Amino acid sequence: MHALALTALLLTGVFNSLVPHPGDQEGKAAVPTSYGCIVAGNTPFGGSGDTQVLLAGFDQAGGLLWVDSLVRGRSCNLISMTAVTGGMVITGSMTEDEVGVMAMALFVDENGQVLWEYRNRVSNEHFTAACQGADGTILCAGGTTNEGAGGFDVVLAAMDPDGTLLWRKTLGTADEETAHHVVPCSDGGYIISGLAMGWGAGLGDYWIIRTDSQGDTLWSTTCGGPQFDYPWRTIQHGDCFYVTGSTLSFGMGSYDWWVLKLDDQGGIIWDTVWGGKGTDTSMALTVSEGRAVAAGYSEPQTGSIVQTVVVFGEDDGEVLNEWVYDAGLVRQITTLPGGGFLMGGSGILVGEDVMAKEADAQGNCPPLGIEGSVNPSAPVLSPNPACEIVQFRTSPGSTMVQVFDLAGRLVWEGASADGSLQLDVTGLRTGVYMVSDGVALPARLVVLR
Repeated sequence: MHALALTALLLTGVFNSLVPHPGDQEGKAAVPTSYGCIVAGNTPFGGSGDTQVLLAGFDQAGGLLWVDSLVRGRSCNLISMTAVTGGMVITGSMTEDEVGVMAMALFVDENGQVLWEYRNRVSNEHFTAACQGADGTILCAGGTTNEGAGGFDVVLAAMDPDGTLLWRKTLGTADEETAHHVVPCSDGGYIISGLAMGWGAGLGDYWIIRTDSQGDTLWSTTCGGPQFDYPWRTIQHGDCFYVTGSTLSFGMGSYDWWVLKLDDQGGIIWDTVWGGKGTDTSMALTVSEGRAVAAGYSEPQTGSIVQTVVVFGEDDGEVLNEWVYDAGLVRQITTLPGGGFLMGGSGILVGEDVMAKEADAQGNCPPLGIEGSVNPSAPVLSPNPACEIVQFRTSPGSTMVQVFDLAGRLVWEGASADGSLQLDVTGLRTGVYMVSDGVALPARLVVLR
């Protein structure tokens, strides 16, 4: 493992790692790959307040393999990353000065290379989640103000595996709705967790929507109390559905976890509220060995949040285990073939960083630790991929950048007193290049025409 990367302190088959990078990052996801896992989040882009997508690969022991960034438009924001056949779909939004905020979907391979992208060039639209249906269709879900019944409505956009749009639909009322998550169902349809504001039991309710393979509603139900209740994840298991999110209507104080089990028509079988007097939110969910395993964060002390996993009994929602880890939050949890769990989100050690951790089936995972200093894991490149000018920012202590082709030939080098350089790539052939500043891990630069 590289001497400047974060150490994965090992127990048997588990790890706990961050992506060291300058500034604060917002970790969103971790997805298993053939070599380990790929993680994703958002990182600041210069001092403008704009963001870019940060991707990194870890091996099966939590060793950092590579780091890359993606820039679309003036700014882009990743909300989720989901495994599909042949790679991952990144969903979120991007901003262009002439359009505003518009929905974004990127299909990347397990090494983070973009194979296709979809953007709907209308403002006030975003994708929050994606999944792949039984027929190979990739369905993106989010919210839009550009079509529908009025206000903000749920938007569904179905694409074939090559990114070609097949159909678009909206679901909603004259009030405000948006989708937070979507997953396929066993019969070829989909289950969507959405937020309904203004027409449920309170200010905001869980809105669970069951559709067929074409996005037509089979049934929907709202669950909530008099205040705000946000559903973040819904999955099918057998003939039932599990939902997790946060509630202000029920519980001890501020937001608490609210986990539900629904029957095949959306009726509540059981529901469990978990949390303390601080702010507690569940944003991730999986089912494993007869247990509903939810993850997110809890606030045992005011202003201090910790990564938290709670295990609920599948039959009655009884709390079976509570696993508390480092400072930070979990936004995605996946059951691994051996019964353990891969978690993605943010860890807070010095600042906030993109995190990947693997725990065994009993929740055991090592604490975070640092080997050496936390320096940038690679030179920062923007834009990447590029066709004209690339801006470089080097690691502290480095003022030199060298660019090599994949045969190891030096194709460009430059120096700057402040570590900021730029390269005109119009003279380089289309392909992948390695960028080194002599201090941190090399970064990959993709040149397109």
